[in-house]
Amino acid sequence: MKILVAVDSFKGSLSSLDAGRAIASGLLEVFPSWDIRVLPVADGGEGTAAVAQFLGGKIIPAECQDIYGRLHAGYWVLWNDTAIIEVAVASGFVTPDKRLRDGDATTSYGTGQLIRQALSHPDVSRVIVALGGSGSTDGGMGLMAALDCDFFDQDHNPVKPLGRYLGRVMETRIQPITKPLIGLTDVNVPLTGTNGAVMMFGPQKGVPSQRLNSLDQDMAHFAQIVQGPNHHWDDIPGAGSAGGMGFAILALGGILQSGAEVVANWVSLDEWINWADWIITGEGKLDSQTLQGKLVNIVTERSHLQNKPVVAIVGSRAGRVEDLYKKGVRLIYPIVPGPLSLDEAMTNARCYMRDAAIHVGFTLEQCHP
Repeated sequence: MKILVAVDSFKGSLSSLDAGRAIASGLLEVFPSWDIRVLPVADGGEGTAAVAQFLGGKIIPAECQDIYGRLHAGYWVLWNDTAIIEVAVASGFVTPDKRLRDGDATTSYGTGQLIRQALSHPDVSRVIVALGGSGSTDGGMGLMAALDCDFFDQDHNPVKPLGRYLGRVMETRIQPITKPLIGLTDVNVPLTGTNGAVMMFGPQKGVPSQRLNSLDQDMAHFAQIVQGPNHHWDDIPGAGSAGGMGFAILALGGILQSGAEVVANWVSLDEWINWADWIITGEGKLDSQTLQGKLVNIVTERSHLQNKPVVAIVGSRAGRVEDLYKKGVRLIYPIVPGPLSLDEAMTNARCYMRDAAIHVGFTLEQCHP
């Protein structure tokens, strides 16, 4: 039997390649004759640069700031003539126990620094920014500030690029990027509103609940000042990615694309699906966001077009995801064996992944089409 393993990274515990190899080792332990191929993939978030590196890219070290303005040893990947930058590297998500300030006191400035350094590299003709995994909620103001854009209040004083100061911006000077700039989105959300950057993702990034409505209003105000009356970038799906960095890329003259779709094309996913009898995909948490452009959804849709069955091995499952079953998913298998702490689950993720694969393998043998 031929099995394609194409799973997303499990944030904080396993890369896409490591997770895939853990699954392969479990399957081969009980079915050593199976032909298993592990394909590293990503959805435009954490792990996207690793896919480019797997395909021949090289890491370029680059100093930058984190979401609190501290110096940080970052990097980007040079792949042929393309720079691949992950928001998660400079402006990545910070767990509650390590946060220094509330989520509206963070900046995306460091990601802008990486973009600036990549643009100045003589071998770079375009820049791709993977927008998933962010920890900032500043509408991309920090990113733009690092790229020579200026923001002023009503008294013509500079505004510090933090989310809590978005409402102060009354005047801007935006410098468009001279090279192609592409943002890879992992969620198709607008900048503001119920499903926007603040209301949907602000709480998990540490924005206090009592600040959500006002910050969303400040974000809408900022968008109107930046885009003026002739543009509506804030309504474009993906503009709310990475706390509004998707909007910033549009304001700088760039475009947004589905990260999962782009990476799928990089690795020739359709050809591998055609080769396989079964496809195994997965991610850390499978929930309603999965259906908004996440990797599992893209793999499932592309497999469905070729009438290939899919199994999803996931860290956890939340909410109703019956649409995935309608698209051809035969089984969703959480790897956690029972009640345990998040720390224990992440520490032992490799073993749990391997054990889950063994159980899944027996299911595939019985249901082999």
